[in-house]
Amino acid sequence: MAAIESWNENILMSSTYSFKEGGAAIGKRIKGSTILRTLVVLLTASLATICYFTYFSESVFYLNDEKYKQIHSDGKFIHYENSRGHSIQVQMIGQDRKVIIDSETYSIIKQIDEYELIYPDGSLYYLEYNGNSFLSYDEKGDIIAQVSLYVGGQRVLQGEEELYHPESMIRAAYSDYHTAQGNGVLFAGSLLLFAYGWSGFRYIAFQNLLFKLSPERLYVRDAEPSDFYYFMCKVGGIAVMLFAAYLVVKAFFG
Repeated sequence: MAAIESWNENILMSSTYSFKEGGAAIGKRIKGSTILRTLVVLLTASLATICYFTYFSESVFYLNDEKYKQIHSDGKFIHYENSRGHSIQVQMIGQDRKVIIDSETYSIIKQIDEYELIYPDGSLYYLEYNGNSFLSYDEKGDIIAQVSLYVGGQRVLQGEEELYHPESMIRAAYSDYHTAQGNGVLFAGSLLLFAYGWSGFRYIAFQNLLFKLSPERLYVRDAEPSDFYYFMCKVGGIAVMLFAAYLVVKAFFG
């Protein structure tokens, strides 16, 4: 009898230890998965924050469809470069400017919101800023339209058209007319949209929440989500994430 009781106790203890060990192993797996998921979220949030406050906060200007950004400044000269290493220097002389491109100097004289622009060959242009855009005039007082012709991806100058349009030169010379590159608002919105799509694809609890918020709950008593509903949640989640990825590309490259 004592032997039987001892045998039962051994079995009970063995079962208890096995249960504890199994529970501990499951707990470790769950804990590890949670930690990994948290790290991924934190890493993604950090990268998104860095992009937002570095790339999207940096001001740039465009000259002949080439994007230029500031490399350095010493208080008198500002040095800009494009992605190909082509450089532009802007010399600050009070409110006036001298723009140096390929060793040629373009002189700008500013009077409030009016500008006088002199090209290296002596050509003279006048520009007025109306709060949104510029009006450009030649020496005869005729308005100049900023329209360029491209053939096979190459710009073709028409008549007496300048290589660098007067308005583009003024925007390059004055940082007040530079613009933030990309679209930070669109980037932030695309990340939120991606998170929404991922939640709809991955988490049943989120899918159930969406079902509870759907209009169907208003006119169907005790409605329950079907297998087809869960399937469509995954399909919809993938579609939303793909669209969000497209918006990310558009936020960076327009």
